[in-house]
Amino acid sequence: MSIAIRNCVVQFTLGIKDSIYGILCIYSLDKKIQQDKIDRQNCREAATSDHKRFPSKNSPQPRHKQDDVASNRMISRVLMSSALSAFVWLSICAFTQLLLPTLHYLSKMLLSTVLGNIDEVKHASSWHFVETSLHYTFSALWVLPLYIISKVINLFWFADVSTGVYKFLYGKSKAFPSFGTAIADLLYGVFVESIFLLQAYTIKQFPLKEIANVIYCIHLCLLYALYAFEYKWFHMGMELNVRLQLIDKNWPYFFGFGLPLFAATNITFTYYQSVISTCIFSILFPFFIVSGTRASVPRDNSAMKLRIFEPSTTFCSYLFRTSMSRL
Repeated sequence: MSIAIRNCVVQFTLGIKDSIYGILCIYSLDKKIQQDKIDRQNCREAATSDHKRFPSKNSPQPRHKQDDVASNRMISRVLMSSALSAFVWLSICAFTQLLLPTLHYLSKMLLSTVLGNIDEVKHASSWHFVETSLHYTFSALWVLPLYIISKVINLFWFADVSTGVYKFLYGKSKAFPSFGTAIADLLYGVFVESIFLLQAYTIKQFPLKEIANVIYCIHLCLLYALYAFEYKWFHMGMELNVRLQLIDKNWPYFFGFGLPLFAATNITFTYYQSVISTCIFSILFPFFIVSGTRASVPRDNSAMKLRIFEPSTTFCSYLFRTSMSRL
């Protein structure tokens, strides 16, 4: 029993270290990736130099290798993704912390100038109505469209970051048995993860709040770790059931890996809580993709296996079998 507890503590600590270390080493890793691209391109140019001594007029001129490298920098994708999400976050903060207080102050000044003494209770009630209307208008015309656009763009940038790191560290990706299998695995994975998220929110509503919050935290940390490692595992051709079994066997490691991201996003805001938390997640998540891609899961499995994904996978399998039987 003591050995199992010690293994859990070691894996938990290693998970936190790997998640943070990937963030710290992203710049040096990017420099290595770019230098590797330059070296490989120099080798290709040296091998074909004899054929390019007398190029014809109609032959296309090759781009300079520095241009190719600069256009594919991994860190630029990470920073652009973070900057886009930060822009959404800052626009919300500017609206709630700067524009609305300014309008509130100006409205009080204007009414006091015109009417003299104003009824504070009536003004507070009227301002609450105006403030609520402004929040809904701002959400519909600015936050929601920008949020959707940033999510779509980030999906492509996240995949680009993962592909660049994976190719440098491990080489060519291992394909799934077929394209249809890869799409089915991807869609089924999204469905299982969504049900697992509902499972976490359901547990959070249990009467014993302290215990419920701890279990909820474990759920979210494991889910965030799955998000980060999923890009690497998809390149490896690892199917969903294998990925979930790996998390169940090494849950202390993945719990520690996802804990920093959970701590950063689990912040309470008066307005736009879910949107701001998602923006913070999108700002930090590219760094955790790099951490997950370069990290290695411990080979020594924890003796305390956790079947935390089993309720969600069982429910999803039941729904799919029921749906297929009715067709």
